[in-house]
Amino acid sequence: MARAAIIEFVRRQPKVDKEPHEYLYETGSVQRVQLDPSAWMGPHAVKLEAGREWFEGFLDLYDRGVLGAKQPTMVGLQESLDRLDELPQQGKVPPESKRGYVALLNAVHSLLPAQFQPTKTPSILKKWRMDSAATFPEALVLYCLASIVPPWSIEQQTKTLLDHLQRRAKKNGLRLPRRLDAAMLMELAERYRRGDDWTKALTYLAMACENFPEFAALREFQRDVKPEMEFSWRLVLLPVVEDKDDE
Repeated sequence: MARAAIIEFVRRQPKVDKEPHEYLYETGSVQRVQLDPSAWMGPHAVKLEAGREWFEGFLDLYDRGVLGAKQPTMVGLQESLDRLDELPQQGKVPPESKRGYVALLNAVHSLLPAQFQPTKTPSILKKWRMDSAATFPEALVLYCLASIVPPWSIEQQTKTLLDHLQRRAKKNGLRLPRRLDAAMLMELAERYRRGDDWTKALTYLAMACENFPEFAALREFQRDVKPEMEFSWRLVLLPVVEDKDDE
């Protein structure tokens, strides 16, 4: 009787040509995985609307290949970046894509050796400038990697970072490596510490520990922290590189 009721219930449902939801991906035998950026960041993938994805992909490669590696390695993107000036400047480019490409090119020029940089300076840097006074998460992560205090008020830096952390998992969010999200929280905490606001410094340090528990060294730092100690994310979040002379 139960079987007959279920069959009849299904039979009476309205028919659709295409399901609005892909139920296939809810089965246990099917998994979705994201390609490693090194697999897709080629000249063929350079598109005007893909700036944010390229910036995210670069930071993923940089985090794993440089920041998180004892022997740094990096994928060469020169040929791909040289293609930026060859793209037809047609149609409206999304603002987040412009910011992504400008942030990517600034990151490449400031973080990587000359052999990894484009053979010529892309002209889009002149067309799509990133206002240093504009509070975007793309700019915030660049300031963090350069260990530079943003030219914003501490309240603007706080709001920009917290808004980013709330949106990072959403469709319009900037998906950064978790190490860099934790690093930006430590940079904010350090700014409060230097401003003699010890309570807020501890608050954002604790937020980094709670949101990124995979970094055991971060919790150890929090346990022994003192007001006179610098909150250096490089000393806490990066692997210890052994001196070859000590081996």
